[in-house]
Amino acid sequence: MISDSRPLCVSPLADAACSPVLRLPFTHSTDCPSVSRVLAATMSEQSRATLARWEAEKIALLGPDGFKKYKAELFSRGKTLHSILENFLETRELPRPSDLDDEVSKRHLVSVSQVVRSVDRPLAVESAVTHKQLGYSGILDCVAVIGNTVTLIDWKTSEKVKNSAAALYDNPLQVAAYVGAINSDPAYEGLGTITHGAVVVIYNTGYPAMLHTFDQGQLEKYWKLWCERLKMYKEYHVKPK
Repeated sequence: MISDSRPLCVSPLADAACSPVLRLPFTHSTDCPSVSRVLAATMSEQSRATLARWEAEKIALLGPDGFKKYKAELFSRGKTLHSILENFLETRELPRPSDLDDEVSKRHLVSVSQVVRSVDRPLAVESAVTHKQLGYSGILDCVAVIGNTVTLIDWKTSEKVKNSAAALYDNPLQVAAYVGAINSDPAYEGLGTITHGAVVVIYNTGYPAMLHTFDQGQLEKYWKLWCERLKMYKEYHVKPK
C-alpha cells in the first residue's frame, strides 16, 4: 500500500491552494476492474443476503417501477451532493437549503455543513486512479487536508447512524484500495505517499455527519483484506486469456 520510492506526503502550505486540483478522467479497461465492482462481486454471503432483503423490502413497499424511481433518485442525490462538496472545496461556500429542490438533498446539506469545514486544500477531486501492478482502478472522491494531514476521503450517505468502523462494512477497504492505487499511480507522484484515509458519513435525516479517520496502521489491515478480495475476484470472476 505504501510506496518506498516516494517521500511521505506532507501538508501543503496555505498558498498551495492555488495549485491545480487533479481531476483525471476514468478510462474503462477489462484488465482493471473498478474497486466497487470487486467489492460487490466478493461480498460475504451475509452481506449479500442483507442487500437482497433490503431490495425485497423496498420492492414490496414501492413496487418494481417505484423501486427503479427510488434508485434513480439515489443516483441523482449523490451527484448533487458531490457537486456541492466539490464546489465547497473550491470556493469554501455552501448553498442554502432553500437553493435545493429535493428534501433529502437539503438534509444532506444540513448534515455535512459542519464537518466539511474541517476539510481544506483539495489536491484531487473525483479523479481516476489505477494500480497497474495489481490490476484495478477507480475514481476517488477527494484528497485534501484534515487537521494538517493529507487524507484520502470517501463521502458516503446513510439512513442509519454509523458510529463505528465496523458499521461501515466495506467502506474502509475501498479507502485502502484507493490509497494503494494512488501511491502506485505515476500520475500522482507529485503528491508523495499518502498514509491516511477517511470516510465521511452524511445522513439522509440531517443528523450531523460523522468523520471516521484511519491512520497508516489501520489502513494496512484493511489493505490486506482488500488484497484478499481482489485475489478472490480474479480467481473466480476473470476468465483466463
